[in-house]
Amino acid sequence: MAKRWIKRRTFGLIAALTVIILILHVWNQEDGAIKEASMEMKPIPAECACSDNYNRSYDFCYTLPENRSIRGRRFSCEHLPKLAELGLLETSNLSFVGGDFSSDPVFVTAFSRNHAREAKNLIRTIKRYFGDRYVVVYDLGRVNTSWFKEWKFLEFRSFNFSEYPKYFRKLRDYRWKPIIIAKTLQEFGAIWYMDSSIVFKKGDLSHVYELVKCRRVVSERPPLMSTTQRDLREAQTTHEDGWNIEHWKENIAECRKAAYLMHGYTGHGIYPATSPEVYKFIPTNFTEIKKPKAKMYEAGFVFAVQTKDTIEEILKCNVGHLVIVARDNFSAA
Repeated sequence: MAKRWIKRRTFGLIAALTVIILILHVWNQEDGAIKEASMEMKPIPAECACSDNYNRSYDFCYTLPENRSIRGRRFSCEHLPKLAELGLLETSNLSFVGGDFSSDPVFVTAFSRNHAREAKNLIRTIKRYFGDRYVVVYDLGRVNTSWFKEWKFLEFRSFNFSEYPKYFRKLRDYRWKPIIIAKTLQEFGAIWYMDSSIVFKKGDLSHVYELVKCRRVVSERPPLMSTTQRDLREAQTTHEDGWNIEHWKENIAECRKAAYLMHGYTGHGIYPATSPEVYKFIPTNFTEIKKPKAKMYEAGFVFAVQTKDTIEEILKCNVGHLVIVARDNFSAA
């Protein structure tokens, strides 16, 4: 589908956090009938509550899905208005299946001047395989838009760093990335986010869409394999190398994928590449996350749909909390 134009690894907070949340999300999906994913309304513990100007309270602690009594440290309430602006707090209008994204989802990318050459390669492959498909480009700093004037389907936007703490300007922390994903997902409902280093090698992405569209038609999931069975399967399966149609068919039948899909396997697990500080805010099952099946995926190539679980269980934590709390809360970036 796509490959890295320049191979690079980012053992950063953003990728680690997103994958941890995705892993926990998949581990704890119910068997049997598929139900609307909604957060059960329970009293918010006082130590976890943040309130807005209308005295509406929101839970700013991450809760371990498999054991709701285990909660992480509360995130800062300071940026609650920004979370509301990004659509990360009120989700009553969202469904589990998402809106109609049968029309082409919007492409989104972001880069600074020093990555413009890579970005031109990305845009060329979009033009080759998708024609004049609408692309939103976020300028992270000093991009000369005249270099891209031949492609009329691009819309350039400046990322407004002034709306965020000063440490956002350190681009290699990648805090801007989930913010951009949240902004565009709120605007368009379904997006492809890609780093400037991505290039496409084909134009048919329908097999990816089916991993989310199955939510509309699958009424019953096959039983989830036991932990022992999944560990055995992992031990007998070679590491990922390209697309496997048999695995894809299994995934469609099970329909357990999140509506936030990452596509580039890093070649290593989550645990070795994650700062221990993260787990103070995002508690996890350390037995499971140290196993080979807990693989880390790159955050630079994502297909996302604005579903209830995407916002409540993934982006709310990723964007709304760890990304914009003070740098002093972490040693991971």
